Amino acid sequence: MTEVQIWVALIGLGVCTSLSRSAALFLPERLQLPSWLVIGLRYAPMAALAAVIAPQFLAPVGELAFGLDNPRWMAGLAGIFAWWLWRNLLAVLAAGTVVFFLAGWFL
Repeated sequence: MTEVQIWVALIGLGVCTSLSRSAALFLPERLQLPSWLVIGLRYAPMAALAAVIAPQFLAPVGELAFGLDNPRWMAGLAGIFAWWLWRNLLAVLAAGTVVFFLAGWFL
């Protein structure tokens, strides 16, 4: 791809993303979204993030890797445990990062 094609693709993706994400904000009052859908849409970013990140934790080379040679899933478990214990995003990041680097270093 040329540099111009890359920029056109980036700008096009940005416009499509902005329009699709803000379309519900510009609906007329008579066409409001149902309350159950608005509540459900709160979880969409978390679900999308999980869908992108989970394969990297569980199958970094294309196959499931639950062995001790995959420090990513151990870091994910440490992050989940830290969230369960402290309910603090900084604790999740710290625990996951520490376990990832320690496991990678020892392996």
